[in-house]
Amino acid sequence: MNAADARSLHLLRDLIRERPELEYEFQSEVECCQKAVEVAAQKIEEARPVVHRGWRTHLILWQGKLRAMGAELRKLLP
Repeated sequence: MNAADARSLHLLRDLIRERPELEYEFQSEVECCQKAVEVAAQKIEEARPVVHRGWRTHLILWQGKLRAMGAELRKLLP
């Protein structure tokens, strides 16, 4: 479900570690899986929203409240 989840990669590496005779046959798959996990993790990181903490968060929240109050006032005034 999550391409950035490296559990399948770790299982494949464990299998090759336990059965070294499979290394030649599956080495390219391990490298491909590693690259896929890295790319997926990078894409997820790029898509992650920026979260502002501290005073920036409060400033953004206050701006939203002021806009809402302004909209309410415009409704009340002719």
